[in-house]
Amino acid sequence: MFKSSINLAVVAAALISMAAVCRAAEQDLLERAAHGPQQKSGLAAMGDSFSSGVKKGWGALAKPFESLAPKSNSADPTRIETPVDPSADLYAAVARRDEDQGRFREAEEQYRKSLKASSTHLASLLGYGRLLDRQGRHAEAMEQYHRAVKAYPRDARPLNYLSLSLASHGKFDEAVATMEQAIRLEPRQAVYRNNMAVILVEAGKNEAAFRHLCAVHDEATAYYNLGYLLQKRGDTDAALRHFAFALKRNPKFAEARVWIDN
Repeated sequence: MFKSSINLAVVAAALISMAAVCRAAEQDLLERAAHGPQQKSGLAAMGDSFSSGVKKGWGALAKPFESLAPKSNSADPTRIETPVDPSADLYAAVARRDEDQGRFREAEEQYRKSLKASSTHLASLLGYGRLLDRQGRHAEAMEQYHRAVKAYPRDARPLNYLSLSLASHGKFDEAVATMEQAIRLEPRQAVYRNNMAVILVEAGKNEAAFRHLCAVHDEATAYYNLGYLLQKRGDTDAALRHFAFALKRNPKFAEARVWIDN
């Protein structure tokens, strides 16, 4: 299996947004969207339930970086709206608890019950896919992600999960194409641009990664985030140059200063 030099889940969680740093409400939104508490570090990193420190390889792909909470949708005759049996939500919640506790067999059973109650329950399709991915059952995970994409063609979240899974197995061209679809649906959503940047840097396409970061961040933050990704990939010289660029654009950028001074 393909082995990457960085863990996509851990690294993307540490990409920062100056707006989130400045506005507590937005920070809380990002933390809740990542399903977990904030990871404190010199980077002001915002985290999922990702471990502190960077794991080797992408085999530990955990939870992509957005909420699975239901979104309010305006009337749209082209959107698939599926009534959900309340029991599907309950099964999915129990499955998530079991998964978080490392009880994968029990979690799988609960996801199956949820999908039996509602075959297109989005949180269960994506959660079950993630669980299968974590167990190395990539083909089965792909089946769940594709089911979600088919059921929710106008929702970017299934595409995001599918793209991350493809990238974790070294299928960068497919991953980029899939994330581009998510971005077309929600071009101003930073989570998809950040995830795209992680994939592109791992594929050696730094300039393209920077363009995506600039689409949702100020230039200083975009330089910092790209520097962070390069640092985690092992390209220290290039990372320091980008931290310097960030400081030049914003001399008060404390996170960039931490990396340069250390």
